[in-house]
Amino acid sequence: MKVGAQLYTVRDLCKTAEDFRETLHKLYDIGYRDVQISAINLPPKEIRAICDEVGMKIIITHSSPNRILNDTAAVIEEHRLLGCDYVGIGALPGQYEKSRDGIKRFAEDFSRAGRILKENGMTFHYHNHSFEMEKTDGKMWFDIMIEESDPEVFFFILDVYWLQHGGLSPVEYINKLGKRIKVLHYKDMAIRNWKQSFASIGSGNLNWNDILSASLQNDIPYAMIEQDSDFVDDPISELERSFLFLKGKY
Repeated sequence: MKVGAQLYTVRDLCKTAEDFRETLHKLYDIGYRDVQISAINLPPKEIRAICDEVGMKIIITHSSPNRILNDTAAVIEEHRLLGCDYVGIGALPGQYEKSRDGIKRFAEDFSRAGRILKENGMTFHYHNHSFEMEKTDGKMWFDIMIEESDPEVFFFILDVYWLQHGGLSPVEYINKLGKRIKVLHYKDMAIRNWKQSFASIGSGNLNWNDILSASLQNDIPYAMIEQDSDFVDDPISELERSFLFLKGKY
């Protein structure tokens, strides 16, 4: 397994091409070599050129769901420019109601999109939060999504923090989804002032021994370290702490 950086963590440090280059150099110096492109508002060709210059490989994106459905050819071309085969989205698109039927329609629509991506050598990946853990008539929406989507073309960016937040076991779902996971999101959960908080890995309460063991046993190719907010210091320092905590454990 390779550990990379989810660049959503440093989105505010990547507003310009020069800022993006400087931030990537800092991550490279920590030891990162793989990244996820998310909330980086630069042209794909420029993103790729800077990543190549610094020595970073783009593994996966968070892309526009509407464009994946309605402008698929352009999305494919952009990912070819990025040198990236994993096409991801960050959450359930707004046009799908958060209900059993909405989840089912989403799974069907993006399975169709996933088949087009597969024909072009790419794969579709969905990133979970915790709202998918709501139930209707005793059935959890996340399980509906898993069951109604095509396992050959619909993959998951399984986020261990949000699984825990939703009351599920990250280890159970890593084992359950197995080969349908190409990329995990690693982030920790701390309790601060009676509230759940994002935290650098190793500074919170998730069971990293078991999460790492399940990740390795299932041959998950990549884990992207992400911290949405709640920085104790600055985002770069948080990513460094997480990287150093995991070093030598995978």
